Amino acid sequence: MKNKFLLLFSFAVFGISSAQVGVGNSNPAVNLDARSATGNSAIAFGNTNQTAVAAGAGAMKYDNTTKQMFYSDGTTWVSMAANQTTTSFVPRVVASGRAGTTQPAVANNVYNKWAFSQVFTNDGNWNPSTNTYTVAVGKDGFYQFALAGGISCNKGANQSNWSITINNGAQDWVLASVTNFGIGFSSYRGGSVAIFLNAGSTISFGSKHCQGCNPGADESYTIAQGATFTITSLGSN
Repeated sequence: MKNKFLLLFSFAVFGISSAQVGVGNSNPAVNLDARSATGNSAIAFGNTNQTAVAAGAGAMKYDNTTKQMFYSDGTTWVSMAANQTTTSFVPRVVASGRAGTTQPAVANNVYNKWAFSQVFTNDGNWNPSTNTYTVAVGKDGFYQFALAGGISCNKGANQSNWSITINNGAQDWVLASVTNFGIGFSSYRGGSVAIFLNAGSTISFGSKHCQGCNPGADESYTIAQGATFTITSLGSN
């Protein structure tokens, strides 16, 4: 009887050791499954005195000093953050918004900054009071700027540029342009541009309009309600 019990116990241990194990999960789908129906599925990693060789390739640890996650490649501990190359791009929308009302705009090649009363995304660097984005310290890198909206004019002779300006006019980028669209009709245009910017750079969205299209009879322009902008970080140093 004792021998039979030991035999059954051995089979049971073998079954547990070779089966899939669930932590807070009664139906594991992989060797170790900690996904929980209650949403409490966090797994904590801590530091270790083991070398990367001893831990083996594929092991992970959290370094309490550098506050980073590391993985073992079988030889050394590699930082998951530092292992990203400068050519790695992880797009992330850092600011976006929409104009809730129409806005007047003047002609004569004056830059008209657009206001966006509805801000949907803000990483903390978009100033809704000034409608300006400032690249944060340590966030130098490539950014993509997109603008879309409608413009109308009270004159048949007209011209408009959808644009962004950097550092209060040090650089102007024209994203779209239109000439002589119908009186009272809104011309909807938009575009985007990707630029490398240094920390401290400021960006705003707006438009410039015809200079001298109607001599002696100034034209007026209106930015339609619903204009939108997005700023996407493509990767930083």
